[in-house]
Parts: sequence; structure tokens; C-alpha cells
Amino acid sequence: MLEKTNHNSAPKEITDALVTLYHQGKFDDVVSRSSQLIQQYPHSPILHNILGAISFEKGNKEEAVNHFQKVIEMQPNHPHAYNNLGATLIDVGNYKEAQANLEKAVELKPNYAEAYNNLGNVYKELREYDQAIIQYKKAIELNPNYFEAMNNLCSIYHELKEYRETVIDYKKAIEFNPTNHEAINNLGNIFYDLKENKQAIFFYKKA
Repeated sequence: MLEKTNHNSAPKEITDALVTLYHQGKFDDVVSRSSQLIQQYPHSPILHNILGAISFEKGNKEEAVNHFQKVIEMQPNHPHAYNNLGATLIDVGNYKEAQANLEKAVELKPNYAEAYNNLGNVYKELREYDQAIIQYKKAIELNPNYFEAMNNLCSIYHELKEYRETVIDYKKAIEFNPTNHEAINNLGNIFYDLKENKQAIFFYKKA
């Protein structure tokens, strides 16, 4: 969620320290410092981006939307801001607006795997599964190690009961990351649905 943005207003050394605290999970410290700094630097995109990311993590989605919208107002050609806003709008159920922002993200950055994955999530929520599959596959094409996109693709195949494709893609996800317990467990679920109980038990134990 927290992508690098242009440090137009707030000093870089300060915003870098905040980003470090964010990645350390010290959200309360980040909120306290950022809230003070935003009074001094109200037009700093990175501060609004940080506060948006923290608000998202804390479940304050509407507040996150407001911060990400401010980032876009200040940096209308920044793909990460559109992706962050789009991902947040998915969580509040505003799928059409999320789609528009994510399409803008990939327009500005055609190799943006995360934005394609989020677009897939929009189409999944809209039950436009063929489009969701296209977006997830594009994300994986751009980043073959993108486990989240692999898992999302597999969940679509599972939903459509296309078990052969599901097994193949889950095995690819596990091959890339042998400790991906979610994919391993889901593979067990597939074999359970197929009534192949021995295989299911094997993967459940492995998970």
C-alpha cells in the first residue's frame, strides 16, 4: 500500500524516517508524527500517502480514501496514488470508481502488476470472472513470483469449478514459494472437493 511518492514539501529525511516506522509496524508513532507534520506541510503528498496507508491498515477506509484523493489532487499523474485509492475503494464496496482509478494506474504505468491484481479483485467482486482471470494473469505475467495474484486466480478457478486449472496454478504458487501455507491449504480444499481424500489430507498436513 505504501508506495514511494514525490517528497515535494516535507523534508526527505523526515518522510524516510516515517516510512521506516511504517514498515516496522509502528503505526501509532507514524500517525502521531504525521498528524503534526501535516499541519506544517499540508501540501505534502507523501504525508497524505502515509496517513492514507495507516488509515487503511487501521480500518478507517473513508479516511484513507480522503487522503489518497488529496495525493491525486497534488500528483494527478502518479500511478501509485490511483492504485492505493482503487484498492481502498474496493474495500468500501465502490467497485466502479475503484475500477476507474485502477485503469488510470495501469494507463500511467502499463507494467504495474499490483494494479492489475487489484483490477482482478474488482472484476471478481462484480462477478465478471473472465475479466478477473485476464487481469490476474497479466499481473502474474509481469511478476511471476506474485503469490497473491496466483492465489486470487486459483480462487476464481475454484469458484468456477475448473479444478484442473486450479490445481495447476496452486502447484505453481507452491513451487515459487514452498512455504505458502495458504496455497497449500487451498490445494487441500480442491482435492477434498474432488473427493480425493488422501491427497487432501496430505496437503492439509503440509499446510
